[in-house]
Amino acid sequence: MAPLLLWTFFEFEPDPLVVATIFTIGCVALSLYLLPRLKGAVVALQWAKRMHGFGGRTA
Repeated sequence: MAPLLLWTFFEFEPDPLVVATIFTIGCVALSLYLLPRLKGAVVALQWAKRMHGFGGRTA
């Protein structure tokens, strides 16, 4: 994200507060969008490898 921020700042020369606001909103939106998808991928990996409660213990 830092190279994109630097390129934007030098290419368009906007006010630093505008750049910080736009990138903050973009980062928060992208984090909220990717969170459930990445969480699902981690749970699927745990299930596939029978980790953390997915192993089915025989007692």
